[in-house]
Amino acid sequence: ITDPSPVQLFKLQSLTKGDAKISVYNTVMTAEVDPNSSINKGRPDANMTQDLFREFKWSDGAGTLVVTMSRLEQNSNGGLWEVTSVTSPGMSITTPQDRDRLTCPTTVQGKGNAFEGKIGKVVVLDHLYTDIGHSDANGATGNGSTTFSSNVSYSASFKTGIQEGIVVLYSYSNADGSVAGAVMVKEMLS
Repeated sequence: ITDPSPVQLFKLQSLTKGDAKISVYNTVMTAEVDPNSSINKGRPDANMTQDLFREFKWSDGAGTLVVTMSRLEQNSNGGLWEVTSVTSPGMSITTPQDRDRLTCPTTVQGKGNAFEGKIGKVVVLDHLYTDIGHSDANGATGNGSTTFSSNVSYSASFKTGIQEGIVVLYSYSNADGSVAGAVMVKEMLS
């Protein structure tokens, strides 16, 4: 903050056992306890778990995401959740499917909105979410909703078996180049 009299743009108070962070996309992400949720209801304060997660965007141009989660180890008594896919309206990855075993190079197919032939970029992330391979997602037609098929080569760091990874389709804003939408699918990389 460089202004001696900054203007308050956002205020959120009383996050119960909460936390707040700025994402790499300059959104504010919060985590807090919902004392009335099925996970926390009736538990002492010391044993409550953060279970309410929110993200606040700063620009009206930011898109929405749908996050699909699966309970790890089918533990219905709280347990751990893992994200299995993320989608944005008008975008999809149709191949590979969730948790397919991929080999290099791999073909990624789906759909999205093209502008001058380009939908965005397909990225393969390893188990540490490091970009280990990427390719342009070019539309079958020049503008509007269309399909794509991209061959992506990647270099997995783990050489003696498979590792969890993610295949991502990013679309970018034509105005400022920021990420406008994303589709993410969990995969097994070899």
